[in-house]
Amino acid sequence: MAEDGHKTATGQNVENTIEYMSKELSRLLNESRTDGRSELRDYAVSLLQGETETTQTEEPAREDSAQPSTPFSPVALSIPFLLIGIILLPLFAPVGLLMLLLAIIMGVGGWLALMFRRK
Repeated sequence: MAEDGHKTATGQNVENTIEYMSKELSRLLNESRTDGRSELRDYAVSLLQGETETTQTEEPAREDSAQPSTPFSPVALSIPFLLIGIILLPLFAPVGLLMLLLAIIMGVGGWLALMFRRK
């Protein structure tokens, strides 16, 4: 609870500072020449965007490091090969047979790898 109050106070201070600085910047822009205001405003916005994009105050939480990546699954890849082989078999038999053979080899190899893999 005390940390939340401290974070809120710090956030409030940051908001107050930003509000003060934006009012000061607006005052300076309004005091400038009329014909150069739009260029100065664009310049100020581009500076602000450039600085905020390169500066990070908090490091984002990495969820991908907590979970290991999924391994390659030959069984999953054999299913599209099987479907493509079935479709190509009546159209172009040699390619269809090759795809069916590839799907069968990948499926059997994948199932064997799943059976003998240790966790």
